[in-house]
Amino acid sequence: WIIPQDMRFTMKSTFIDGRESFNYTVRNFPLSVLNAWGYKMFNIPDTKVVMNLEPYEKHKAIKMLDKSLQELASQSEQAYKGSSMIDKQTHIKTLVGLLRMLQNDNETLFKVTLHFTVYNKEGKKGEAQRNFKRMIKRIVTEQGFELVDNFCRQMPAVISNNVSRRDVMEDYARAIHSSSVAAVFPFVLSSVMDEKGICLGSTDGFPVIVDFFKRDNERV
Repeated sequence: WIIPQDMRFTMKSTFIDGRESFNYTVRNFPLSVLNAWGYKMFNIPDTKVVMNLEPYEKHKAIKMLDKSLQELASQSEQAYKGSSMIDKQTHIKTLVGLLRMLQNDNETLFKVTLHFTVYNKEGKKGEAQRNFKRMIKRIVTEQGFELVDNFCRQMPAVISNNVSRRDVMEDYARAIHSSSVAAVFPFVLSSVMDEKGICLGSTDGFPVIVDFFKRDNERV
């Protein structure tokens, strides 16, 4: 897949060596996230997820945030709908907090793009294919993100999610500080296997072994 022999692009899909895939890019990110905010997306079956990161220089990041705050403040004054005012004020509060972290704490701002390659392994067609795509979008939307289909942009999407690290989809980039980037946790193992305990069953193929007398930072 790094050096394919044959590539063909349609308006909504890509064929690499005869294997069909659909390439999506995250267009909107949530304003706030929890720890391990990425693991559900990175663990979608038959899907490759690529996160491209590029650090901003500190003075450029601060200048960019100052400009965004001025624009949002102007938009907030002209907003007449309550929902729009709340949205703008929340965004301003978030940017002010981010600017404070950049100036006072050891934080770095990254330019982040998130790309999805969904492989159509079973060769789904028609309604089955549409339902498959809806399932992928639903999983991502439930995490607070919004996907774009990359209609007629499958080639730049493939370039951006390849190993070359060249990203030509920078119009979908979002500035995210290093603490949130570090909290992505692409892979999480939630099984419980205490060294001395009782086997209560299994979950996702892993045994659940619990020591009811164990005490640590999580069990007090």
